[in-house]
Amino acid sequence: MSFFGLTALGPQSPFLAASSGDKTLLHVFDEDDFKSAFDKIENNGVIKASDLIDLLQIVYRGPVPSHLSELEKLRSALHVQNDNEPISWTRLRDAQIQVRKAMNSARGGTDSTKNVTCTSHQQLKDLHRRNTRPGPKMQFVQPITAGQEFGWNHDQINRSEHIIRGKRSCAETEYASELIKSGVYY
Repeated sequence: MSFFGLTALGPQSPFLAASSGDKTLLHVFDEDDFKSAFDKIENNGVIKASDLIDLLQIVYRGPVPSHLSELEKLRSALHVQNDNEPISWTRLRDAQIQVRKAMNSARGGTDSTKNVTCTSHQQLKDLHRRNTRPGPKMQFVQPITAGQEFGWNHDQINRSEHIIRGKRSCAETEYASELIKSGVYY
């Protein structure tokens, strides 16, 4: 899709843009998503460890992105030994909660499932009254458009490399300033 050059931003995958280096998005989905997926593939209240990929495909509502390590994170949280091992709903829920807590602690304790700027209507009104809004760096991990790429890492620029010099005066202005210094006023 070529819409105003947006293809230059790389792959059009919201999962790739949202994963900020941790290579998993299991913390984004809540317990209800996992419960409905579990109910679709369960047999006598359990699923096999080999059915975990099918569970993730139902949770993602499509193929699981190949760059993510979802299956490995879930298998390690479940302590799965072989593919025929039965997994109950409570065990799967506990593993999902464990992965969510691990991801939230890795992010510094923030819950990234809420992509909101304001937490109350009063806070939104205050932002509008003061005409202040958080910048895109507080909302996104990487620049969304090509225009945001310029200056995205502006705070990381080493200022010692950029020496700011004053404007050089022209010859006429230098001559006039020397006349004034020598006491000649015209």
